[in-house]
Amino acid sequence: MAILSTRQAQRLGRLGGKDSARARVGDREWGRRMQRKRAARAQKRHYPELSKEWARNANRARWGKSLKPLPDVKDLLRPPGSDVRVWRGNDEQA
Repeated sequence: MAILSTRQAQRLGRLGGKDSARARVGDREWGRRMQRKRAARAQKRHYPELSKEWARNANRARWGKSLKPLPDVKDLLRPPGSDVRVWRGNDEQA
């Protein structure tokens, strides 16, 4: 058996070990499920305040209620203009 790095061992442990890996070969649904989990984890990490609103809207949609409007993600990624001016040293306007 090959010696594994710590990172490889951690990954195999998370995924269920080598025997489980052999059983998953060709299991497309498993791969899709794992990708959805990774995407959900990244989304929650990068947009913590929005993920709660997304969950609430998903629940509203499930019950057939109207969805609440959400702010555009691009606006959340942009810092306010006053902060940018301070960073650049043009803080006379701030």
